[in-house]
Amino acid sequence: MFRACRARLVALLFMLAPTVLGQSSLTGALGGTVGDPNKHLVSQAKVTVRNQGTDAESTTTTDDEGRFRIGSLQPGTYFIKITANGFSSFENERHAS
Repeated sequence: MFRACRARLVALLFMLAPTVLGQSSLTGALGGTVGDPNKHLVSQAKVTVRNQGTDAESTTTTDDEGRFRIGSLQPGTYFIKITANGFSSFENERHAS
């Protein structure tokens, strides 16, 4: 019985090893909510982030609750642009680290 438990534990450790190693990364994320001046959430707004050092660009769209998240960003300074129908565009600079 001890050998069977030990074999299962070793097998489990081998299955988890790639997962544990995969958790180590050097990337960040930017996220938030998009709302209008009256604090109404804006869905389907286009959010674009551009790394100012590499010009790499990522785009997403806000969900039904105005939320967005862009992951796998290299550390650096990012230019953010948000556009939505019926609204002026919003532009800002943020750091991902």
